[in-house]
Amino acid sequence: MIDLFADPVEGGFFLTGRDAQRLISREKPAYDGVVPSGNSAAALGLLKLGAILMESRFSDQAQRVLRLFSGPMAQTPTAFTAMLLALDYRLGPTQEIVIAGPADDATPLIAEVRRRFLPNATVLFREPGPQGDAVAEMVPFVRDLVPLDGRATAYVCENYACRQPVVTAGDLGAILDRIPRNR
Repeated sequence: MIDLFADPVEGGFFLTGRDAQRLISREKPAYDGVVPSGNSAAALGLLKLGAILMESRFSDQAQRVLRLFSGPMAQTPTAFTAMLLALDYRLGPTQEIVIAGPADDATPLIAEVRRRFLPNATVLFREPGPQGDAVAEMVPFVRDLVPLDGRATAYVCENYACRQPVVTAGDLGAILDRIPRNR
């Protein structure tokens, strides 16, 4: 996406890739309608990817998108609803929710997370074995987040600082209910 669609000069993303047929102009739409614009989706996706992988190159690219469209967002915020979600994520606070354990044992914890609207949370699942090891290889901060006593365990973190891990849906729900919904 960055290689084909990013504008290296001004920031943001074009609607067409640089490998596409040459057009009279390459548009960079940012206004959100029923469907978020590509720039809004890219900004939020890159911010979350940068946070998950702890790679600033993705977060920096997203910040360039937000900076480019900051004037229009301030003038007409209702035209940039999805981009404002990306901005809210960027301003934080954000949460990382990691569920570690076997999939069948993790179902109640996953259901507890899904019951809530948590737009600034990134949810990761780390199961035991090679697949979980692969996740830990890509996402360094989950390396030490493992099941406790063989039970699926939920870790709720803010800026990679985790609260006490929990193993029941009720305890997880109590933590998630304390995440601020507005500032």
